[in-house]
Amino acid sequence: MCTSTGGAFFDLFWIKELHSPPEVASFFVNRTVELLMVLSINTVLATFVFYVILTQSASLGSFKYYLLNQLIWAQILEFGLLLTCPVFVGPCLGAFLV
Repeated sequence: MCTSTGGAFFDLFWIKELHSPPEVASFFVNRTVELLMVLSINTVLATFVFYVILTQSASLGSFKYYLLNQLIWAQILEFGLLLTCPVFVGPCLGAFLV
């Protein structure tokens, strides 16, 4: 049973020390050069894959349109993530844009 003065029961749920706020590494603050390299490589590879799907996949029939759909949405997501540069915060559920 719990005592009315708190005791051991409430010690389990009490925060004993405050955690310091998460620190963002310098890599995440300014990564323009790395992102431009990834963006250029990604654009070249996406163009090549788009060409291969359209011209070299006649035997796939209508399945190539599913591949094109996947490719287009993956590229939109990739460009969005590269342009907004989100930084995900460690053990917390959260992110912010740099």
